[in-house]
Amino acid sequence: GFFRNGNPVNFMGVSEFAESTLVRVYSQQSGLFLGVGFIDEDGKVAPKRSVVY
Repeated sequence: GFFRNGNPVNFMGVSEFAESTLVRVYSQQSGLFLGVGFIDEDGKVAPKRSVVY
């Protein structure tokens, strides 16, 4: 819900990526593609483009 509303979220494995890296985001429960995000300066995934179903 947070990602879909435009809020940055924590996720496991963020340390593997450099800041400003684009990543695909999927729902953990349903596996649906939620959109594209990027790693922000706080080490969270912030939404860039989200998909509306």
